[in-house]
Order: sequence, then C-alpha cells, then structure tokens
Amino acid sequence: MFILRFDRATGLLSADAGSTIDLPPGSGPRHLVFSPDGRFAFVNTELTGAVYVFRWNAAAGMATRVMNVALDPVDFTGQRSAAELLVSRDGRFLYVSNCGADVVQVFAIEQRTGALRSLQRINAGGKSPWSVALDPSDRWFIVANEATNNLAVFARNQQSGMLAYTGRSLSTPQPTALAFLR
Repeated sequence: MFILRFDRATGLLSADAGSTIDLPPGSGPRHLVFSPDGRFAFVNTELTGAVYVFRWNAAAGMATRVMNVALDPVDFTGQRSAAELLVSRDGRFLYVSNCGADVVQVFAIEQRTGALRSLQRINAGGKSPWSVALDPSDRWFIVANEATNNLAVFARNQQSGMLAYTGRSLSTPQPTALAFLR
C-alpha cells in the first residue's frame, strides 16, 4: 500500500520515497480506517482474513506495525475473507465483517498502544456481510449481507461495544455499501 501526501493548497498528490505499508504478498488489503485521534490505522485483508494495526505518524507520513490478528481460528476450513471495518466514534472499538465465516467481530482497542483484544464474534444475520455501518446515535449497527440480500439490524451497547441481533432485517437486492445521512 502506498502512502501519498496531499497538498491542500494545490490539490496535488505526491509519493515520498519509502512511503508504503508493507503487508504479506497475496493478503489483499481491502480497507484502511484511522482511529478518531489519528494515532492508529487499521487495515483488513480480503484474501487472508486478518486485521493489521499500525501506529500512524502523520507528520512523517509513516506507519509502524503494532500487531496483526487473524480473524479465524487456525483450524477454520472455510474461505478466509474480511470485507469491511470501522472504528466506533469514541475510538474504543473496532468492528470487522468477516465474509468467510459470516460473522461480525468486535475488538476493544487499547487506547495507549492500539492493540486489539477480541470481545465478540457474532453471526451477521445473513451470508457474506459485505458492509457495516453505525448509525449517528451509536445505538444501532447495520450489516449489509450481500449473498442473502438483506440488511440485518443489531443493537449496540455503547459501554461494552457488544452487539445483539434484534431479529429485524430488511430485504434488499445485493447490498454492498451503507451510509447514514446526518
């Protein structure tokens, strides 16, 4: 992955020498999100089903790996595949949709180091959870299950970060992205 500088005055992008984030060949980086304070970057891999955590130095344009976490156990026999990830607005939790296992995984983010601690692995309410979103109130978590053509609704505990499936779902053809208007 390349790190590019953006010049706000000119609108130009430029690549500095050595400005990359190295991931294993064939891992398939899919999404990158930053913690709200900008100190950490999280990257998921579509082809190997993992999450990588980096300490981010914006001034230097450098990312230093903190850790990586495999989403599935070693004995998992399905296809490993991560699709979406998001950080809660308070920066305490990371949510990852795992298409290979049809689950959403919740991690606590250690605020000092960025390290992840697994909290929950919950059924996505459908197959191939392609996208996830947190509503503006931080109370509801929506999962777009592309293969089963549905949006599944989860209640979110704001203190623990944990999700609970509400049993509510909306049928929609092949949902692949979610966004809330404010």
